[in-house]
Amino acid sequence: MNNTLARVLSGQQEVPKFTPKPVETVKDVIVRLAHAESTNEQDDRTTESILRSMGFTKARCVCACVYPEGQGRPMSIQSFFGIVLKKMEESV
Repeated sequence: MNNTLARVLSGQQEVPKFTPKPVETVKDVIVRLAHAESTNEQDDRTTESILRSMGFTKARCVCACVYPEGQGRPMSIQSFFGIVLKKMEESV
């Protein structure tokens, strides 16, 4: 049994407070990545997911390089989402 769980069940410790993380919308992620100075592997996976939901079914993102069609000349995550953000702002 987990030590914290054992202490809580025996009454030696109070139940730890749970603080949920704030939820990021897709637009929040696009804005964050468009202005990011650096990215990580989770951002790569998130980028692929967003691209696929936008209709880029073959999209790949590796080491912060976006391949919207799965191959060809890459773009940085920041450049790609900068373009997407600009298009979003123009359509409003």
